Amino acid sequence: MGGCQPGFVTSASPLSGPKPVSATVNSFTTTYVVQFDQALTPGVLDPSNWSVRRANQIHQAITATAAGSQVSGTLALGTGNAGPDVVAFAPPPYDVVSAGTGLVAAAFETGYTIV
Repeated sequence: MGGCQPGFVTSASPLSGPKPVSATVNSFTTTYVVQFDQALTPGVLDPSNWSVRRANQIHQAITATAAGSQVSGTLALGTGNAGPDVVAFAPPPYDVVSAGTGLVAAAFETGYTIV
């Protein structure tokens, strides 16, 4: 039985889950914004998936919301945690979802700009 069966893709798909392209942290207001490469399904996200490490302090997110192609939220006071300055997304739950494809973002750590 040759040929392609229904429901199977025989070549690489150009579709992918959302990927971060930039991030900012406002140290005065303790907020963060992560910009993604595509529009996201809007809504409230699980804040326990998000954290920011800055100056060897880890700040857990208190809130996380997807709107447009961004996730933004507020951060709790930090506790000691040595390492590079990064914004981290660590699912599950996998709640950062592409509005266009329905695919989810994978876990990541990315650098950020302080504003």
